[in-house]
Order: sequence, then structure tokens, then C-alpha cells
Amino acid sequence: KTKKKKKKKKKKRGKNERSRKIKDLEVLSRKTKQTQIFMETPYRNIQLFESVLKVCSKSTKLCIASNITLDSENIKTKTIEEWKLSNPTNIHKSPTIFLIHAR
Repeated sequence: KTKKKKKKKKKKRGKNERSRKIKDLEVLSRKTKQTQIFMETPYRNIQLFESVLKVCSKSTKLCIASNITLDSENIKTKTIEEWKLSNPTNIHKSPTIFLIHAR
């Protein structure tokens, strides 16, 4: 296989693995009635946010906390359904923590 095909296949596998892990966290949250906290390297925040919106159920709550302790700090909590109707503030390349709580 060419390098390009290998890279594309690896990228797809990473996306599927991320989706599976997000779903696992949502299931764990629902089962234990506990919020699950996770983060990604800042340049992948948008991809993680999009994956969470695709994978999680619409009633799951998602909190996005970015730039904590800075003047530009932004912390918002909404259901997945509400997040789909709006965009997060600029989280690209900003230190961001994601929290999900499934019901």
C-alpha cells in the first residue's frame, strides 16, 4: 500500500476509536450516575466536539470549559441537542476540558 492510503486508513481508525471511547464514557456516566471528564490536545478540540455531538444522545449534558483561570475563561453546559443548535466559543487551540453527564 502507498503511504497515502496507510495514512488515510490510520486516520479513519483513530476516528472510530475516538467515537467508541466517547460512547463508552457516556455509557459509564449513565450507569454510574457520574460525570466523565476528558480532554484532547488543543488542536483537536473541534474534531472532539464534533464527535461528541455525533455519538452522544441528545439528552446528555456536555460542559465545555476552556482557558480556565484566564481572563478569556469560558465555561458552558448544554444538552447535546442544544449544542447542535449553537457553536462553542473559539475552542480551537485553547486548553479545554470536556465533561459529559448522561441521564
